[in-house]
Amino acid sequence: MGVMFSIDRILPVKNIVISLVIFASLFSLAYTQTAEEYNEQGMRTFKSGNNEESINLFTRAVEINPDFEKAYYNRGFVYMALQNYSKAVSDFEKTTELNIYFAKAYYNCGLAYYHLEDYSKSIHNFTKAVEIDTVYAKAYYNRGLAYSHLKEYANAISDYSKVISIIPNNIDAYYNRGRAYCDSGNIIKACEDWQIAYSMGGTETKELLDKHCK
Repeated sequence: MGVMFSIDRILPVKNIVISLVIFASLFSLAYTQTAEEYNEQGMRTFKSGNNEESINLFTRAVEINPDFEKAYYNRGFVYMALQNYSKAVSDFEKTTELNIYFAKAYYNCGLAYYHLEDYSKSIHNFTKAVEIDTVYAKAYYNRGLAYSHLKEYANAISDYSKVISIIPNNIDAYYNRGRAYCDSGNIIKACEDWQIAYSMGGTETKELLDKHCK
Protein backbone atom coordinates (compact mmCIF):
# COMPACT_ATOMS: atom_id res chain seq x y z
CA MET A 1 0.00 0.00 0.00
CA GLY A 2 1.28 3.47 -0.84
CA VAL A 3 2.16 6.16 1.71
CA MET A 4 -0.86 8.20 2.78
CA PHE A 5 -0.36 11.94 3.30
CA SER A 6 -2.82 13.89 5.42
CA ILE A 7 -3.04 17.59 6.26
CA ASP A 8 -3.50 18.06 9.98
CA ARG A 9 -2.28 21.61 10.50
CA ILE A 10 -1.11 24.67 8.63
CA LEU A 11 2.66 25.02 8.70
CA PRO A 12 4.47 28.35 8.86
CA VAL A 13 6.01 29.37 5.53
CA LYS A 14 9.53 28.62 6.77
CA ASN A 15 8.56 25.12 7.85
CA ILE A 16 6.73 24.52 4.57
CA VAL A 17 9.90 25.31 2.61
CA ILE A 18 11.99 23.03 4.82
CA SER A 19 9.40 20.27 4.57
CA LEU A 20 9.29 20.56 0.79
CA VAL A 21 13.10 20.38 0.58
CA ILE A 22 13.18 17.31 2.83
CA PHE A 23 10.37 15.65 0.84
CA ALA A 24 12.08 16.43 -2.47
CA SER A 25 15.33 14.96 -1.16
CA LEU A 26 13.62 11.80 0.05
CA PHE A 27 11.76 11.51 -3.25
CA SER A 28 14.98 11.81 -5.27
CA LEU A 29 16.75 9.27 -3.03
CA ALA A 30 13.99 6.77 -3.76
CA TYR A 31 14.66 7.05 -7.50
CA THR A 32 18.42 7.46 -7.78
CA GLN A 33 19.25 3.86 -8.80
CA THR A 34 20.85 4.13 -12.22
CA ALA A 35 20.62 1.86 -15.24
CA GLU A 36 24.22 0.80 -14.58
CA GLU A 37 23.32 -0.16 -11.02
CA TYR A 38 20.35 -2.22 -12.19
CA ASN A 39 22.64 -3.92 -14.71
CA GLU A 40 25.22 -4.74 -12.02
CA GLN A 41 22.49 -6.02 -9.73
CA GLY A 42 21.11 -8.12 -12.58
CA MET A 43 24.50 -9.74 -13.14
CA ARG A 44 24.85 -10.58 -9.46
CA THR A 45 21.34 -12.00 -9.40
CA PHE A 46 22.02 -14.12 -12.48
CA LYS A 47 25.20 -15.51 -10.91
CA SER A 48 23.18 -16.44 -7.83
CA GLY A 49 20.86 -18.51 -10.02
CA ASN A 50 17.77 -16.28 -10.02
CA ASN A 51 17.25 -15.97 -13.77
CA GLU A 52 13.76 -14.48 -13.76
CA GLU A 53 14.66 -11.71 -11.32
CA SER A 54 17.81 -10.90 -13.27
CA ILE A 55 15.66 -10.42 -16.38
CA ASN A 56 13.47 -7.99 -14.42
CA LEU A 57 16.54 -6.02 -13.36
CA PHE A 58 18.00 -5.85 -16.87
CA THR A 59 14.58 -4.78 -18.12
CA ARG A 60 14.52 -1.99 -15.56
CA ALA A 61 17.96 -0.91 -16.77
CA VAL A 62 16.84 -0.56 -20.41
CA GLU A 63 13.64 1.19 -19.34
CA ILE A 64 15.81 3.85 -17.72
CA ASN A 65 18.33 3.90 -20.57
CA PRO A 66 16.90 2.51 -23.85
CA ASP A 67 20.38 2.68 -25.44
CA PHE A 68 22.10 0.58 -22.77
CA GLU A 69 23.69 -2.12 -24.94
CA LYS A 70 25.22 -4.09 -22.05
CA ALA A 71 21.84 -4.60 -20.39
CA TYR A 72 20.27 -5.87 -23.61
CA TYR A 73 23.23 -8.20 -24.10
CA ASN A 74 23.03 -9.51 -20.54
CA ARG A 75 19.29 -10.04 -20.73
CA GLY A 76 19.79 -11.92 -24.00
CA PHE A 77 22.40 -14.06 -22.28
CA VAL A 78 19.88 -14.99 -19.57
CA TYR A 79 17.25 -15.80 -22.19
CA MET A 80 19.80 -18.12 -23.79
CA ALA A 81 20.29 -19.87 -20.45
CA LEU A 82 16.50 -20.28 -20.25
CA GLN A 83 16.44 -21.59 -23.84
CA ASN A 84 14.12 -18.76 -24.85
CA TYR A 85 15.96 -18.27 -28.10
CA SER A 86 13.48 -15.95 -29.81
CA LYS A 87 13.74 -13.39 -27.02
CA ALA A 88 17.51 -13.87 -26.95
CA VAL A 89 17.67 -13.04 -30.67
CA SER A 90 15.64 -9.87 -30.08
CA ASP A 91 18.01 -8.66 -27.37
CA PHE A 92 21.20 -9.54 -29.24
CA GLU A 93 19.94 -7.84 -32.38
CA LYS A 94 19.15 -4.73 -30.33
CA THR A 95 22.67 -4.93 -28.90
CA THR A 96 24.28 -5.02 -32.35
CA GLU A 97 21.99 -2.23 -33.51
CA LEU A 98 23.47 -0.09 -30.74
CA ASN A 99 27.03 -1.35 -31.18
CA ILE A 100 27.91 -2.76 -34.60
CA TYR A 101 31.35 -3.86 -33.35
CA PHE A 102 30.10 -6.14 -30.55
CA ALA A 103 31.46 -9.49 -31.79
CA LYS A 104 30.16 -11.54 -28.84
CA ALA A 105 26.64 -10.23 -29.42
CA TYR A 106 26.76 -11.35 -33.06
CA TYR A 107 28.15 -14.71 -31.93
CA ASN A 108 25.41 -15.30 -29.39
CA CYS A 109 22.77 -14.15 -31.84
CA GLY A 110 24.15 -16.71 -34.29
CA LEU A 111 23.98 -19.35 -31.58
CA ALA A 112 20.35 -18.48 -30.80
CA TYR A 113 19.40 -18.68 -34.47
CA TYR A 114 21.24 -22.02 -34.66
CA HIS A 115 19.06 -23.39 -31.87
CA LEU A 116 16.02 -22.07 -33.72
CA GLU A 117 17.30 -24.03 -36.76
CA ASP A 118 17.51 -20.87 -38.85
CA TYR A 119 20.93 -21.74 -40.19
CA SER A 120 21.15 -18.97 -42.77
CA LYS A 121 20.66 -16.24 -40.16
CA SER A 122 22.97 -18.14 -37.85
CA ILE A 123 25.69 -18.05 -40.50
CA HIS A 124 25.08 -14.35 -41.12
CA ASN A 125 25.69 -13.51 -37.47
CA PHE A 126 28.71 -15.79 -37.08
CA THR A 127 30.13 -14.12 -40.20
CA LYS A 128 29.67 -10.67 -38.65
CA ALA A 129 31.45 -11.93 -35.52
CA VAL A 130 34.52 -13.18 -37.41
CA GLU A 131 34.66 -10.02 -39.51
CA ILE A 132 35.17 -8.13 -36.25
CA ASP A 133 37.34 -10.75 -34.52
CA THR A 134 39.25 -12.72 -37.14
CA VAL A 135 40.49 -15.32 -34.63
CA TYR A 136 37.11 -16.01 -33.03
CA ALA A 137 37.46 -19.80 -33.09
CA LYS A 138 34.04 -20.57 -31.59
CA ALA A 139 32.32 -18.49 -34.26
CA TYR A 140 34.16 -20.30 -37.07
CA TYR A 141 33.39 -23.66 -35.47
CA ASN A 142 29.68 -23.03 -35.05
CA ARG A 143 29.42 -21.50 -38.50
CA GLY A 144 30.94 -24.74 -39.77
CA LEU A 145 28.18 -26.68 -38.00
CA ALA A 146 25.54 -24.44 -39.58
CA TYR A 147 27.09 -24.91 -43.04
CA SER A 148 27.04 -28.67 -42.49
CA HIS A 149 23.31 -28.54 -41.74
CA LEU A 150 22.83 -26.78 -45.07
CA LYS A 151 25.05 -29.41 -46.75
CA GLU A 152 27.53 -26.70 -47.73
CA TYR A 153 30.42 -29.00 -46.94
CA ALA A 154 33.19 -27.02 -48.64
CA ASN A 155 32.37 -24.00 -46.49
CA ALA A 156 32.12 -26.18 -43.40
CA ILE A 157 35.53 -27.73 -44.10
CA SER A 158 37.01 -24.26 -44.57
CA ASP A 159 35.66 -23.13 -41.19
CA TYR A 160 36.88 -26.22 -39.34
CA SER A 161 40.29 -25.74 -40.95
CA LYS A 162 40.33 -22.15 -39.69
CA VAL A 163 39.55 -23.39 -36.16
CA ILE A 164 42.45 -25.86 -36.40
CA SER A 165 44.80 -23.08 -37.53
CA ILE A 166 43.81 -21.10 -34.42
CA ILE A 167 43.60 -24.04 -31.98
CA PRO A 168 45.69 -26.91 -33.43
CA ASN A 169 44.62 -29.43 -30.78
CA ASN A 170 40.86 -28.90 -31.20
CA ILE A 171 39.55 -32.47 -31.33
CA ASP A 172 36.00 -31.42 -32.22
CA ALA A 173 37.20 -29.50 -35.26
CA TYR A 174 39.05 -32.54 -36.59
CA TYR A 175 36.08 -34.77 -35.84
CA ASN A 176 33.56 -32.53 -37.60
CA ARG A 177 35.85 -31.74 -40.50
CA GLY A 178 36.14 -35.50 -40.96
CA ARG A 179 32.35 -35.74 -40.99
CA ALA A 180 32.16 -32.99 -43.60
CA TYR A 181 34.78 -34.72 -45.74
CA CYS A 182 32.88 -37.99 -45.41
CA ASP A 183 29.53 -36.42 -46.30
CA SER A 184 31.11 -34.78 -49.35
CA GLY A 185 32.57 -38.12 -50.51
CA ASN A 186 36.22 -37.69 -49.52
CA ILE A 187 36.63 -40.68 -47.25
CA ILE A 188 40.43 -40.60 -47.33
CA LYS A 189 40.55 -37.10 -45.88
CA ALA A 190 37.81 -38.03 -43.42
CA CYS A 191 39.84 -40.97 -42.11
CA GLU A 192 42.93 -38.78 -41.76
CA ASP A 193 41.02 -36.30 -39.58
CA TRP A 194 39.36 -38.99 -37.48
CA GLN A 195 42.71 -40.66 -36.92
CA ILE A 196 44.18 -37.37 -35.70
CA ALA A 197 41.18 -36.81 -33.42
CA TYR A 198 41.52 -40.34 -32.07
CA SER A 199 45.23 -39.88 -31.40
CA MET A 200 44.38 -36.75 -29.39
CA GLY A 201 41.98 -38.68 -27.19
CA GLY A 202 38.78 -38.38 -29.21
CA THR A 203 37.52 -41.87 -28.43
CA GLU A 204 34.15 -41.18 -30.09
CA THR A 205 35.92 -41.38 -33.46
CA LYS A 206 36.76 -45.06 -32.93
CA GLU A 207 33.39 -46.17 -34.27
CA LEU A 208 33.81 -44.05 -37.40
CA LEU A 209 37.34 -45.37 -37.98
CA ASP A 210 36.14 -48.95 -37.65
CA LYS A 211 33.19 -48.32 -39.97
CA HIS A 212 34.83 -46.28 -42.74
CA CYS A 213 38.58 -46.59 -42.50
CA LYS A 214 39.49 -50.30 -42.51
